[in-house]
Amino acid sequence: MSDINFRDVFSKAVGDSSPPYAYQCRLACGPDISPEHIDSLRHGTPCRSQLIDIPTGLGKTAAVVIAWLWNRVLHPDSIHRNSWPWAERMLRLRDNLGPFRLAFLETLLRCADERASANVTPST
Repeated sequence: MSDINFRDVFSKAVGDSSPPYAYQCRLACGPDISPEHIDSLRHGTPCRSQLIDIPTGLGKTAAVVIAWLWNRVLHPDSIHRNSWPWAERMLRLRDNLGPFRLAFLETLLRCADERASANVTPST
């Protein structure tokens, strides 16, 4: 079994030694994992729509992006990495929206996320 696990990947990706929150681990590794048990952080999870109701500033963007990287790029099991649900969703978005509209929507989401994270209030 590989020594690679989501906690180490997350810490490297965000650039500090603080471990991921429990919800970030569940998003990447599945609902039945235990963040305290490193073996459970070697699992992956299928792509499915989920509501993430977490306050601003607690790493939602990092959770989603790094969970995707873990499951599609870095997971030690190549069969899991190449599972179709993740790839199908990305291709379906691209095909339905087109690359420019998808890039535009991604930019809007990033701007909204940056603004919410900075707690900027609109001037009137």
